[in-house]
Amino acid sequence: MSNPADLFSVTLWALVTSAVLATNGYAQEGDSAERPYQGQTTPAVLGDGAQSNSEPPVVTYEGEEETLPEQEAGFQSSGIAAAGFQEIWAQRGLAMQRGDKSQEYRLLAQLQHKKNASGWPNLFRYARILAREAEKAHQEGSLATAFERASAAIALAPQQPGVQAMAGKVLVQSPAHRVAGLKALARSLMLSLTEPGHLRVRVGQSLFALWLSVLCASLVFAFIMALRSSGRMRLAVLERLPKGTPGFQAGLLVLLIVVTPVLFGFGVTLTLVWWISFFGFWMRQAERLAAVVVLIWVTLLPLTLPFVLGHLKYPGSYSELVYLAGRDMGDSDLDERLAAIEEPSARVVYLMGMRDYWRGNTNEALSKLEEASKKPDAGAEVFTALGNLRFRDGQKTRAVAAYDDALSRDADNVVALFNKSRVLYKMAEHARAGEAHALASDIDLKTVTRLSEQAQAADQFYVADEPIAAGLLHADAWSLHVDDAVADSFWARFSSYERRHCALLGLIGLVITFMVLFAKQTLTRAENRNRAKGFSRRRRNDSRPPKERSLQIREQIREHRRQARLRRLRRVLGIVMAGGGHMIYGAPLTGLLFSCLFVMSLILYLVSIDLLPALVRIDEAALSLFGLPWGVLVVVVYIVSLVLRPEEDW
Repeated sequence: MSNPADLFSVTLWALVTSAVLATNGYAQEGDSAERPYQGQTTPAVLGDGAQSNSEPPVVTYEGEEETLPEQEAGFQSSGIAAAGFQEIWAQRGLAMQRGDKSQEYRLLAQLQHKKNASGWPNLFRYARILAREAEKAHQEGSLATAFERASAAIALAPQQPGVQAMAGKVLVQSPAHRVAGLKALARSLMLSLTEPGHLRVRVGQSLFALWLSVLCASLVFAFIMALRSSGRMRLAVLERLPKGTPGFQAGLLVLLIVVTPVLFGFGVTLTLVWWISFFGFWMRQAERLAAVVVLIWVTLLPLTLPFVLGHLKYPGSYSELVYLAGRDMGDSDLDERLAAIEEPSARVVYLMGMRDYWRGNTNEALSKLEEASKKPDAGAEVFTALGNLRFRDGQKTRAVAAYDDALSRDADNVVALFNKSRVLYKMAEHARAGEAHALASDIDLKTVTRLSEQAQAADQFYVADEPIAAGLLHADAWSLHVDDAVADSFWARFSSYERRHCALLGLIGLVITFMVLFAKQTLTRAENRNRAKGFSRRRRNDSRPPKERSLQIREQIREHRRQARLRRLRRVLGIVMAGGGHMIYGAPLTGLLFSCLFVMSLILYLVSIDLLPALVRIDEAALSLFGLPWGVLVVVVYIVSLVLRPEEDW
């Protein structure tokens, strides 16, 4: 039998162990109602199981919904409300009234810093005011002030062509900042051709100028074809008149046929169709081909007018709203206009969410992007931004899922891959994080290196925000048309007939031209067959006695004078309009091309230097910069048309 002291020690140790186990079990049961949050990988509380009635049995869960984790401590949004910029702007106004230049410069620097830190893309209104004030300061001789204001304007609106143009002109006039000014001017031209809103207006102006140049070139072509064919037509008419008929009578008859549409006021379209169709029998092959091209133009011009004018229907349109929503954060009216859209697309909801994010309203931005992600037209940019907001809200697993959705739509999305690797590193899934980072580096190492440097300088919650691409801000630029009443009213200035009637006239002229060509080819083939068989239709001229030598000499003199007149007319038309000389010398297609390019570039040049009114005017400062390239194009086309020797097109 053991020692009583040892027995007492064993018994006491067993009682203590039982008490500790009982205490731990009680604590676990007491804390089961509220489990502490242990990170994104903590299994969700799904509730009690319920038996379904289906066969085989399927376990479902009822009674409790999954609750998302709270936002992690330490993350603070860098967004800033519009009131913050307004306050700084008001303080700058007071500094200007006091004449405190150093305070003004400090506030301008603070404005730029807050704008860059919050992610706001542009502040158009403030930048335009600063650009105008920079011009005023330069005129007053305050070069330092002009430089500070121009630099701030460029920084506040890096995607506004007009601001870049005004600020660039100020900087160019200062020898110390001439290079920066030239860069701003070049950037203004580039933005005018890449930014969706400005590009649409430029395309509309170019299409309208092309539309007018086609109309002008068609008129010149029809007039020249009438002159070229009138002589051949006169001989054909004289041959069919009674013997002894003076030649001037045939000339008068031809002249009456030519001027009939003008005397009776048939209008431009019918005059074109009349001249081209009537003189088809006496045209050469290249001229007939050019006539077909012109008649196709005449048919399409009235039909394409609503499409051309639709590109100019920009101010106040849906396209303008979408563009400004993604570019300008200084206009608060845009939010009301966006909210008034019924059944907005994923792109519109995405823009609304990004505007909330730039203001620091991360919760509202997250809810809007969640809504945008549920729409069928949601793109990769929606899920990338959604993943960023989910990560900043503490939802790491759902953030990775959003990045995966973005990559399923765009496998080469470098920003989504880089952000996915950042979140996976936070979740301690280093293998998957390294794989995502390697894929991003293979696609664009330069971008990944830049983002990694930014991440090192930022906090642990850094994920890269994608800038809004210009392609997302194109809104129905090619499908919008103006109302038919507007197009009809505009067409009435060029023709007395309705648009559809003019298109029908062009189509009829095209049919007549093809009939004339078919008839002429049929007669030619029949004549060739008769000659091959030894038969030939004896013309009335064959029975006439041979002409006297004096008459032959006079006819040769008349033909020589006619050719001299054509040469003079060619020189005159070649000087007045590029391509006119080519039409006279038997190269009508080349002449039409030169005429269209010359007239179109001339119209756009005159609009850019404000000698002709533009149908839509936005950013006059940027528009004036186009005077140089359009002027160069006018001169080049003109010189080439004079130097290039006219030859037959076919």
